Amino acid sequence: MIRQLHYTSTETGPDGVQGFQVTAATPGMPVHHEDLAIQLSAYRLPPDFPIAPSGEDIRRSPVRFGYLPTDGAAYLFQSRYLGTDFTGRQGNYFAHALVLDNREPFGDTLPVDLWASSLWVRRSPPARALPAVTTLPVGPLSDRAALREFLLGDGRLDRFAVLLGAVQGTLTRQRGRVVLVCADTDQAACWIAAVLVSLPRQVALEISFATYSPAPTEDEFTLVATTPDVRVTPRPYDPHVTVDLAGGAGDDLGPDSGQPGVAPAAPPPYAVAAARAWRSSAEDAAGLTRFVTRQWPKIGLDQLDVAGAAWCLALGRPLEGVSLPAAAAFALRNLPAQMSGSVWKHLGQALQDGGAVDDSARWAPLLEQARTAGLAVPPEVESGYAVATLSSLARSPRVRAGAAPALAGTSDGPWLPDLPWLPDLRQPHLDGVVSGWLRASTRARSSTEAPSGAAGVRPRPERLAAATVAVAVSSLCTPQEQGRIATEIGAIALDGSADGLWRSLQGLPADNVVLTGLAAILEARLHSVDGLTVVTNILSSTAVKVLGAVRGRGTTLEIPLLLASARLGETDEVKTLRAITRRSRQPAQATSMARLAEIVWTDRVPTAAQACALLELIQDACVGSVAGTALPELFIEILVSDAQSREGLTDDDGRLATRLYQDEELVRSMSRGPVEIAEAVYLGWYFRERAVSNREAGQAATRAVGMYPQLAKAIGGWLLDGVASWLIQSSDVRFHLAQLEALDAVGGTPFRTAYVRRAAGRVRSAPPKELALLVPVWFASSRSGAIGLHLMNQLLPTELASRRRRDLDQVTTAMRVSARELDGLSEALDPVWRNDWGRWWEHWRADHSKSLFGRFRRSSGRF
Repeated sequence: MIRQLHYTSTETGPDGVQGFQVTAATPGMPVHHEDLAIQLSAYRLPPDFPIAPSGEDIRRSPVRFGYLPTDGAAYLFQSRYLGTDFTGRQGNYFAHALVLDNREPFGDTLPVDLWASSLWVRRSPPARALPAVTTLPVGPLSDRAALREFLLGDGRLDRFAVLLGAVQGTLTRQRGRVVLVCADTDQAACWIAAVLVSLPRQVALEISFATYSPAPTEDEFTLVATTPDVRVTPRPYDPHVTVDLAGGAGDDLGPDSGQPGVAPAAPPPYAVAAARAWRSSAEDAAGLTRFVTRQWPKIGLDQLDVAGAAWCLALGRPLEGVSLPAAAAFALRNLPAQMSGSVWKHLGQALQDGGAVDDSARWAPLLEQARTAGLAVPPEVESGYAVATLSSLARSPRVRAGAAPALAGTSDGPWLPDLPWLPDLRQPHLDGVVSGWLRASTRARSSTEAPSGAAGVRPRPERLAAATVAVAVSSLCTPQEQGRIATEIGAIALDGSADGLWRSLQGLPADNVVLTGLAAILEARLHSVDGLTVVTNILSSTAVKVLGAVRGRGTTLEIPLLLASARLGETDEVKTLRAITRRSRQPAQATSMARLAEIVWTDRVPTAAQACALLELIQDACVGSVAGTALPELFIEILVSDAQSREGLTDDDGRLATRLYQDEELVRSMSRGPVEIAEAVYLGWYFRERAVSNREAGQAATRAVGMYPQLAKAIGGWLLDGVASWLIQSSDVRFHLAQLEALDAVGGTPFRTAYVRRAAGRVRSAPPKELALLVPVWFASSRSGAIGLHLMNQLLPTELASRRRRDLDQVTTAMRVSARELDGLSEALDPVWRNDWGRWWEHWRADHSKSLFGRFRRSSGRF
């Protein structure tokens, strides 16, 4: 039932009361319906309306036409300004309101279609009882072609999309309102009608609106229009969006601007779709509305965008802002079956025009749906999907971290773990997709990248991930495509260490085209030593295992595989080089072996033991010399480094220096500085290993001590320590004394320091017999040299504090037993001792007993 009422200011009301009141109504209207109808239709003039309006002003005054649906009823009203009331005062208006029990009376029309309907009156009839309304005649807005003409005028379609987008947002938020600033209420009604007829009918019937309000933020309408002279005041906790439609684009800002009350500048896809439909024709606009109406309530407001995109795709006009697979899937599910071919056609065209399959997870269900239905999918769609899937896999954290994706199979075809379905890559239109994608993913190089094969250089993670994925899907490709994949992977493998790539190759059989093709590419680089260096440097431990299964012993790759194993520390370096020399039918050239050694120790420095073994191998098993190669310089670097280390030079360094120094050709090729270093280390080791006392050794010692000042920084005290250690161990006391005085004169303080340090150690630990030969030498030296005085007066009393008295008694005995050896020093003793070094020793101990006793008691308490 549709009841109605009239409300205005009158002199003769129903109860004889003057003023604003219900002047006529349908009998039986509930009081609360009547009160709400009066409240909704209440009318106030805009701020700039003339105080004394003319008839034309009154005719042009805003018309308040509106609609409000509630749970128990629906309210439709129109209020018009009349001017003066019965007293002659301005402010009178006439409101005509309808109260509908439900929405059924609207039929196929919408409430907004009753704008300017013949139903509305401007005065009450004499009879105060109004009949119920039985029909709802529509007004001019029901003419959709005329409504389209309105939207096409003055560029209104762009602003219409903004307005519809604002309404979408408000409906989705389920709070707030959209305020339309319009030049007049005729335009306001057109704007509201355009919005409502573009939405699903079920939604439009639930949207309240008013064509005019002097305080739009205070009215309880979703869509409310006002005039430009009205100030739109925000209300706290009640958001609204303002769209200025009066004369320009208005204050439109983006939806994320954070400013309440401002319309979004970028309309959502459905609003764009509706604007496109209106631009095309009124029929297209009605078709879009019917399409989304049929889907309601299966879809909600949040799916309007994808529904609009699906409609546009079916018409060959894809939208931005909604993914193509989502739009296509919606269209195929909801459009008539006869339109599916058109959807696929336009989808393929969209991809050809620059669209991209950017999310494989969204495309997978769509393609599977087509496969199940037996539909022909355009080649560009499948190829685009395949590329997107490969890219998605390459971007996954697991693959980027170096994990190789395993390929499994199902009854429906190949699948990748945790990723969408892949089509059959052996189809003619997909043959070449993987290699093409891999090429595009890997060929773009950064200007800062190091040259191919540089030691320690790694490919960029995205390239390595792409190669790993290509290997994983290679078994789905034709043999020809596998060969092309091998070519692209070879470029990546040669670009640096790529262990993740080699791990992905581990699961392939030895006769796999990708694997054999990659091995052939590496073999082709082995035409020179530089190529051998590049290939060896890029082989990881996994690569050695993978290629070893493909190219066994006797193949071209054997040598780089052996070198790589040694370089990685998995096999003994020198033994590996020795094994390579044995595989050659002719003796290896020393220079070639030197280059192989450089490859083995590319990023490491061999130890002295390794360097010595390497030099021994080259000198004993190779033709020629390593002179002119980088090895001599490396060997000297090892010696200097060891000399400056905490552990110092070792016997291995001595043996290395000996081999270097004794190689005359090598010595001639080196500059003076490195030769002197090698000679110094050799001499230091020589004196440690050969405790002889002869003229040759003495001359070598004099040369060694003389070399020290020039080499002190390079090898430290190694040389002087060796000479001092050798001299102290000499049992020829005359030779010892002569060399001590001679070397002290040549070496000065550095030699004296080294000798005293060694002497202190011998006094503390040497057996009595050895002390019996040392002390007389030092005493003899003290008669003429400073070093002897220091040894006798300072070092000996101090260091003897750690020896037992019994040990010192045994020294006396040893001196008497060694009288023959000490005869050479008899001239150092006073005649009073009658050449008895034992008596002299006892006297020396007695002479130093006081000072010795104090020291001994403080240390061990024994003398």
